[in-house]
Amino acid sequence: MEYIETKCDPFKYLGETKLLHALGLIVRDDYRGHKLGSRILAARKPLCLSQGINATATVLTGPASQISAERSGFEKNCVISLKELADQGLNYPSDENWVTNLGVMVKKWDSSCPRVWDSWEVDDTKWTIQDLPPEDENAALDILIKYFLKDEVLCRISNLLEDPVSLQSITEFWRISMSQRMCLACYNEVDGKKTLVGMNVCVVDSAEERFPTIEIEGDAWINVYKAMVYIETKCDPFKYLGETKLLHALGLIVKDDYRGHKLGSRILAARKPLALSQGLNATATVFTGPASQISAERSGFETICVVSLKELADQGLNYPSDENRVIKLMVKRFK
Repeated sequence: MEYIETKCDPFKYLGETKLLHALGLIVRDDYRGHKLGSRILAARKPLCLSQGINATATVLTGPASQISAERSGFEKNCVISLKELADQGLNYPSDENWVTNLGVMVKKWDSSCPRVWDSWEVDDTKWTIQDLPPEDENAALDILIKYFLKDEVLCRISNLLEDPVSLQSITEFWRISMSQRMCLACYNEVDGKKTLVGMNVCVVDSAEERFPTIEIEGDAWINVYKAMVYIETKCDPFKYLGETKLLHALGLIVKDDYRGHKLGSRILAARKPLALSQGLNATATVFTGPASQISAERSGFETICVVSLKELADQGLNYPSDENRVIKLMVKRFK
């Protein structure tokens, strides 16, 4: 443990003088399967903040604990194999496949959050685009399930809402994505009442390791996910932009009764200050419908790859053989 923390000092990485460290997370055998590990990890946040500590770091040694930590919003800051430990003269098998991770919180949620990225007033209505706070995650998931899954082209064609396994898997995907604290939330405020009306699920993605690394389950969700993987394999946005990290997004939606105010374009524009605050120079997204593609173009996005539903069908995916309906991989540079 000392070796991995020497290799990548979590204090320097996080810019902190104090951290919540841990050694020993365990659940009794007969109580496993209830995601108690993830709950215990999540409980570190209020514990930390009660002591004025902004972040936590842990050496995670097994696959199960590593998966649990990722689901709770931890980032792999450093990875070493047992072979590397053996090469240091320690008594471990020379195994390159078994790895140990140093996990750290990706983004601090402190007194500066939620940060407001855009705000404006029209008549007696105030609009705000800000960080999505943890207490509104369930409301955000409800919006994604109720509105995004019925409207988004690939999800609708794949009948994702009718596939319980897919619905559970994509919900977990979104929940883990939200743990990065990079999602944009749009609020409407009238007479002091603030309502979440739209959002964009954003994550910091690395060319070396995509986030979140969660198993994609369910025929419909696999069908949707493989379409997005295919277009990004055809034209790698990291290589195209010359960047090692990007702001990626999956899930831009505005509730039906709040459409017509160009909130989608406003949310897209808010990616710029969000990205720059994290040292990111560009963003990339697969836009699947004509309306979102037009909105992205108006917001300064550039199309770098176009794939028709017919091409997806030719790849063995479950889409109609339609040459006229296309998905677009679009990017925008901020610097």
